Formats: sequence, C-alpha cells, structure tokens
Amino acid sequence: MELTPEEKQKIYEEEKARLEAKQQVLAEQLKDIKIDKPNKNQNYIGCLAIIGFIIIVTIIICLVDKAPSRPTSSIRIGSEAKLYQSEGHQIPAAIDYDIYEEMVNEAAAHDTIGWQQLILEGKLFVIDNDTKVLVLDSKGFALKVRILEGEYLGQVAWVSLDAVKGK
Repeated sequence: MELTPEEKQKIYEEEKARLEAKQQVLAEQLKDIKIDKPNKNQNYIGCLAIIGFIIIVTIIICLVDKAPSRPTSSIRIGSEAKLYQSEGHQIPAAIDYDIYEEMVNEAAAHDTIGWQQLILEGKLFVIDNDTKVLVLDSKGFALKVRILEGEYLGQVAWVSLDAVKGK
C-alpha cells in the first residue's frame, strides 16, 4: 500500500521532531560533562565541538533520507500511457497544476462542495478509466497529460501520478 503525500509529510514531520528531541537530549548530556583537568580545557572543547558537529551531520543525513520524495515511475515524458484506477472509478483531472493542488487539498479535507464548484466552473472533470493519454510534463506527484481518446479527446489535464500506468 502506497502512502499519500500527506501521510508521507506527516511521517517526515514526526521523524524530524523525534530527531530534534534526541539532539536536545544529547546536547543536555554534553552540558553535564564536567572537565576535571582545567589545563586541558581546550582539548575537551575541541572534542566536544567535533562530537557536536558529527551529531548535527548525522541528524541532517537522517532528515534528508526521511524527506518525502517523488515516487519513481516508469512513465516518461513523451510516452503514451493509460489512466487507471484499480477500483474502476473515473479519474479526476484538473485544467492546470494550481487547480490540481486545490483538488488534492479539497480531497484531503473531504470538501465535496469545493470539488462540485470546480466541476461547475469547468476547472475539474473526470476521465473514464482506461483512457489513453500522452504524458507531457511532471511536477511533484502529478503528471500533465493530453487525452488521446474519449469525451475529452485533445484536452490537456493534470492527473495524479498514481493514476497513470505504462502501456
């Protein structure tokens, strides 16, 4: 089961908060270290600085590894593909990327009235499952496609990356 972008973002934020808390605990532990020999203070400070640097670099690497990333896809720009939802539903499509983002946000908020308004304004429409498309562009978790058959033949739309399957 694939995670939605919102779920991935939530996991990323939780992991980041966990790592920041761990860093704070380590920093407090480093404060509690007492230096016994005053004539070697500079050596201890240098070692603590190196340890702190290593901790910070480790945290940054962990955060980069946990950041949500665009899923890999075999769909390439310029290739033909099919729109497909496993449940056999129609695929929502937006007339531009900004409307696509609005559509995703409204879906996450379960705002059906917002979707209805976009449909009535002609900014959002639904495409039949198994419709052939040409992939024109990609951005984030969306693909820009030209519809090659059916009711919306020739129209350009933005759809979810998950709804586009290779031929």
